Amino acid sequence: MPKVAEITVTVSIKHPEVWTIFKALRPDDLPDMDVRVKDDLLSMKITGYNIGSLIATVDDYLANAGIAIKTLENIHIQ
Repeated sequence: MPKVAEITVTVSIKHPEVWTIFKALRPDDLPDMDVRVKDDLLSMKITGYNIGSLIATVDDYLANAGIAIKTLENIHIQ
């Protein structure tokens, strides 16, 4: 299958405990992900050629980030 178009997706998450979120997500990072943290902003960039695969990857990443954020909220409530 010929490579038609290169697609790049960037996800940014701003949170006061972004390093904790980064550490929670780190085990699931793929080799083609570029994940960086600066101040309270996490940026994940991924590039590929298959839109379906990229959508699935971003969906998983956001779902896991949501779980990490919700867990932090629950910890602070208690």
